[in-house]
Amino acid sequence: TNKGLSRQEAYEIVQKSAMKSWENNVDFKEILLKNKDLSKHLSPNELENIFKKNNTNDNISLIFKNKIK
Repeated sequence: TNKGLSRQEAYEIVQKSAMKSWENNVDFKEILLKNKDLSKHLSPNELENIFKKNNTNDNISLIFKNKIK
């Protein structure tokens, strides 16, 4: 991918982060912003833009698939 992260790696980050968010009642975006593996590929600003452009998290896998190329 353009950002150096495979779809599988992105999927795993999203899934683990979503579970952590769900289990601990913590904001999903905040977990992603603190993820060291993700921060190697996306800046906080890029991640913020993903959430701004896609105001719903229903399709987060699709968002990452399209943004991390």
